[in-house]
Amino acid sequence: MRTRLIGRMQSAAPFIGLALAWWALTTTHAIPRAFFPRPGDVWEFFLQSVADGSLVHHLGISLGRLLVSFMAGSGIGMILGFLMGLFDPLGRFLRPLVSFFNSISGITWLPLVMLWIGLGEPAVGFVILNAVVFVVALNTMVGVQVVPRVYEHALYTLGGTRWHVIRDVLVPGALPHILAGWRIALGMAWRALIAGEIVASSSGIGYQIYLGSSYFKQDMVVMGILIVGIMAALLDRLLFEPLEHATVRRWGLVVEHKA
Repeated sequence: MRTRLIGRMQSAAPFIGLALAWWALTTTHAIPRAFFPRPGDVWEFFLQSVADGSLVHHLGISLGRLLVSFMAGSGIGMILGFLMGLFDPLGRFLRPLVSFFNSISGITWLPLVMLWIGLGEPAVGFVILNAVVFVVALNTMVGVQVVPRVYEHALYTLGGTRWHVIRDVLVPGALPHILAGWRIALGMAWRALIAGEIVASSSGIGYQIYLGSSYFKQDMVVMGILIVGIMAALLDRLLFEPLEHATVRRWGLVVEHKA
């Protein structure tokens, strides 16, 4: 219990230091308030946004878009990655193409997407899904390929089928790489979401950031940025960390180094 508390304090220390530096720089006017608001200004705007319901409204829309598109993109990416990892000729053929599209995924497609399908939900959803699919596919493929083949041969020797190999060997063995891909893809999904909402939507946290910039409301802009960072950290902690501890750490596929 004490070790866990110390670990949490160590994790929070950099953010506390950053907040103190922010407060000192803005309070002493080292940074003009016209360029960057004080912490108190952002806190007041946050309370106001919660009270009038605007923050809950826009945040709910953004989280809905993010989770639906992220789950769809992760599913497609995992299927594609497993196929590429299981069938070497297919992997060799598709890997350069997937790597190419991975380098231009996400917000790069916004100008064309707005021309093809217009503004609104489809455009934002496509950009998020596109940012997720190829990252997850590449990590899944690598995860499948690095599983030692001796485990497969051992299961075949015991009478296992191809399905048993996939279920009992390849999926658990590839899971650390899949989880890493999900975490990377979630960060890219947030960037795609915010960019899509700024350019192609009239709702969401990204749209709020755009409105704040348009009306020179720096407290609104900074609040939106902080909300994105906090929500991304919470999603990682609430979704991926429990899944990691319940699977790859429990199975001994990764080792947790302690200071």
